[in-house]
Amino acid sequence: MAKLPANRRKTYFTPQQLHAIELLSEPGKIKYSAVADQVGVSRRLLYDWRQNEEFLEEVKKRATQKVGEFTSSVYARLMKEIEEKGSAKHIELFLKTQGLLQPEVQMNQLQINSNERPSNEEIEADISRVLRELEDIDENYAERRKKWESARRKRRAIDIDPVDEDEE
Repeated sequence: MAKLPANRRKTYFTPQQLHAIELLSEPGKIKYSAVADQVGVSRRLLYDWRQNEEFLEEVKKRATQKVGEFTSSVYARLMKEIEEKGSAKHIELFLKTQGLLQPEVQMNQLQINSNERPSNEEIEADISRVLRELEDIDENYAERRKKWESARRKRRAIDIDPVDEDEE
């Protein structure tokens, strides 16, 4: 029987490793000795686990999931800043995080020398271009929002524990 390539093999972690992954993925500093004590393994064994790429990848994956749990509150704060201050930097940050800011769209102030004033036609062309880009952004945002909401519903469905059969 042929072996699966390394990138297609499923790694299974022991309950102790999963507990260590949870502890190591928590925000903030935690001493490795404290993790080893809580998990019930030696510091040497924890060190060996931390040398394993799959173990480290799982720690990173879980830490990313935990940070992602704060995304909605970060966006809420950002939107509040945009509403209260109307700062171009806050708007730019929001558009960048949504992947909606095109490279050619800049939030910099327009600087025009009095000798180099654009014609009315050039200004109208720029306005039309910006309006088209905003329409594209609106469409992209709506699509991304639908995907995000769908993924969020799926995550919530997965996070809900099934009812114990004995409790019914």
